[in-house]
Amino acid sequence: MFATIANIAGIQILEINDSKNFKELLSDPNNSNNKRNYIYVEKSNLDYTIRNSTHKYMHFEDGSEKIFNLITDPFELINLLHPNRLPLSNENEVIKEELISKLNEIRQ
Repeated sequence: MFATIANIAGIQILEINDSKNFKELLSDPNNSNNKRNYIYVEKSNLDYTIRNSTHKYMHFEDGSEKIFNLITDPFELINLLHPNRLPLSNENEVIKEELISKLNEIRQ
């Protein structure tokens, strides 16, 4: 960790004591080790979120849900499940079901 922090701070060193620089793993978007199909976060047993590269689905303890298209709405301002936005497009419905399916798989 020391070598990585030193490198981020501008000190060009690959190794300090037993620490090795892994900055490229954090900053190289083409690094295949840095790619995930899904990111999952759980706040409580009934409050959780999952996202893929294009959409983010959120489920809250009160049973409410949100889904955002991260490509067209990167600041997550437009909840596609808001009553004024329904029904979902076929594409968004398929993605929502995919995310919920993956959630169920992870949460087993």
